[in-house]
Amino acid sequence: MKITKIEDLHCDAGWRVNSFLKITTDEGLVGWSEYMEGYGAQGLTGVIQKLAERFLIGRDPRPVEAISALLYAATRQAAGGVNQMAIAAIENALVDIKAKALGVPVYELLGGPVRDRLQVYWSHCGTYRARYADRIKEWAGVDPVRSLDDIVALGEEVKRKGFKGLKTNLIRFDGGKAQMYGPGTGNPPGFPELNVDHRIVDAAVAQLEAFRRGAGRDVGLHLDTNFNYKIDGYLKLARALEPLDMVWLEIDLYDPAGLALIRRSARTPIASLESIYGRRNFRPYFEQQSVDYAIIDVAWNGILESVKIAAMADAYEVNVAPHNFNGHLGSLISAHFCAVVPNFKVMEIDIDDISWKDDIVTHPPVIENGGSETHRNEEEAAVTDVTQEFKFLDGVKVVDFTQFEAGTTCTEVLAWFGAEVVKIENPGRGDPGRRLRPGKPDDDPWYFRQFNANKKSIAINLKSPKGLEIVKELLKKADITAENMAPGTIERLGLDYESVKKINPRILYCRVKGFAGGSPHEKGLAFDMIAQAAGGPISVTGWPDKPPVKPGLSFGDTGTGMLMAATILGALHERNRTGQGRLLEIAMQDAMVHYMRTCFATMMRTGKPAQRRGAKPSAGNNAPAGLFPAKGGGPNDYLYITTSRANPEHWTRLMKLIGREDLIEDPRFATGDVRVQNSEELDGIIGEWTSKHDKRDAMEKLIAIGVPAGAVFDTMELQNEPTFEARGFMQHVKHHNGEDKMATWPVRVDGKSVRLKGAPALGQHTEEVLGGWLGLAAADIAALRNDGVF
Repeated sequence: MKITKIEDLHCDAGWRVNSFLKITTDEGLVGWSEYMEGYGAQGLTGVIQKLAERFLIGRDPRPVEAISALLYAATRQAAGGVNQMAIAAIENALVDIKAKALGVPVYELLGGPVRDRLQVYWSHCGTYRARYADRIKEWAGVDPVRSLDDIVALGEEVKRKGFKGLKTNLIRFDGGKAQMYGPGTGNPPGFPELNVDHRIVDAAVAQLEAFRRGAGRDVGLHLDTNFNYKIDGYLKLARALEPLDMVWLEIDLYDPAGLALIRRSARTPIASLESIYGRRNFRPYFEQQSVDYAIIDVAWNGILESVKIAAMADAYEVNVAPHNFNGHLGSLISAHFCAVVPNFKVMEIDIDDISWKDDIVTHPPVIENGGSETHRNEEEAAVTDVTQEFKFLDGVKVVDFTQFEAGTTCTEVLAWFGAEVVKIENPGRGDPGRRLRPGKPDDDPWYFRQFNANKKSIAINLKSPKGLEIVKELLKKADITAENMAPGTIERLGLDYESVKKINPRILYCRVKGFAGGSPHEKGLAFDMIAQAAGGPISVTGWPDKPPVKPGLSFGDTGTGMLMAATILGALHERNRTGQGRLLEIAMQDAMVHYMRTCFATMMRTGKPAQRRGAKPSAGNNAPAGLFPAKGGGPNDYLYITTSRANPEHWTRLMKLIGREDLIEDPRFATGDVRVQNSEELDGIIGEWTSKHDKRDAMEKLIAIGVPAGAVFDTMELQNEPTFEARGFMQHVKHHNGEDKMATWPVRVDGKSVRLKGAPALGQHTEEVLGGWLGLAAADIAALRNDGVF
């Protein structure tokens, strides 16, 4: 195979020119790459053609590394810059030919994919809409950005389209129109001094705050400042942006030490290096720990060199992200790079672009909910953009004796966090929460499946001496064990803390009971409602002149389990440092007292037991606050509205919204105290307005003006809320006898929820666990089964 022809092709996209390199062989294979001749790279096409004429025509294209090394040697005395861009464009096209010759995707040449789907962020968000405000509608079919209100609206658009991140450049709105700020590239004002003053910093903060208002907390913010400041300016900006909790501040600086100083001096993460070429030039930045994230331009470095740079970054515990503001071909090249590097952070991609951009390529990248696909397994990839497996507790082993809800909630959190949680169950009926019936199908209810996701199950007879011996061997290997059996049960089995501690001094032993040791009720059995009664919540729930009622939520069970889970994490951290195991105990009654803290505060303020106040806040010192009827008249067509005495603007905004400005200074309602005294009359006035609006519509109107409000959503409405599923909070989970849709752990990490796995069938993992933990052979397990151990 020989290279016979080198061609360059160009498309004018209005604000830039997309350039493509086409390399043709005598066997008909064609390699493509994309490059960009602007932004200081004028003459790049000529350099590519000169190198091709001298080194490529008539050469076999497949030994790509050899050709790249030759081209580097030929340009060594003028390394980097345009020469490196030319080598990269050639390298990327040659890699394309080699992959086609072998009949594999490019990522297979690079070791195979680490991931099937890539998280992307919306780059130059607002930048083009502001810079080309007069032409952007014609070029890209989108509205221009001319004000901070337009920034808020754009943030809402980013969120609505499912993106998890956006990056913008500094846009100033203080001159009557939107103006890009870019002195680092020779554009006044600010050039050539590159000084920064408070107006520039304030403008940046205002712009990012506007994006945050529109996009919300779940969309990560990135700001690209290019070469616009000196070190002191970057420091001022980085510190000013700290409250926004950004993903990164992007800086261009050719001084590794200076960049390291900025990174050490501010809490805002620092990304950089998009303008650096080659491993040799990246190295000092890694050695001086100059960045939190290394940005690598694959089109400028070449995909093979970029993978090597990423590997070097990984050696310094730095994740990478591609610099990618090219067309679709450039994005696909970057996507193959992102697919194979383990230390990938996120991929940049331009969304605002020419309307005919998709027509340039045969298969444009697919972007769904902010994730760019390169997957093979479509079903699996459908959730990987919004979910992930948490690995916080990877390698941690848990022997789980819990049942029903309080204990299983605790161990489920550990399983979600990556621990290997093994339920120890009775071979006949299993966890009572399964409600298995002898001789009937294993039809575990939704209740069981909800509290046992991501766990494993072994069925073992604890009344069998051999079964008990096996469990003790598992406990020797375990980091954590948990139980919530009836008082005295675990002791009768010989698996109490003192016994287990003798065989495994490092173990964290967790006990969940209804009442604490030393309580007069310590032998009492407890379920959720018992805990809520004995711990206080029932006493403050209901109407003042009627008997108390049980809250609808299972605070007593789930709330107790969550407190134990939090304690386990702290104890595990200590154990890993000191080697010391612990006995962790929680009583459901005590847990409920913990959740009653605001009620105790009310008691201390009034000198009386906290009272039942119906739908009003427990403190009883704030109005308006409570449930108000909404349009529809259904059982849950209500809206909760509250105003804070600490923020008088809530009251003013609410009255303006409902058209009752006359009441703002009315003597009956002018202060917080008199509003409480006249709350019944006030509730009627507000209710007259809410009853004319759908609850969701009313909620959105109140949110828009900054008044706290929440519609009363029932379980069916929450189950069917589309945004829950879109962001991975509600997931479709397959299990051994069907599929459920259920909520996962509510905390997201790096924008993703923990991926749920179906609850196990009874004894589903007996062979796997006994083989993996204890090294038992299949024949040994079969013999134990015959002996009635399983």
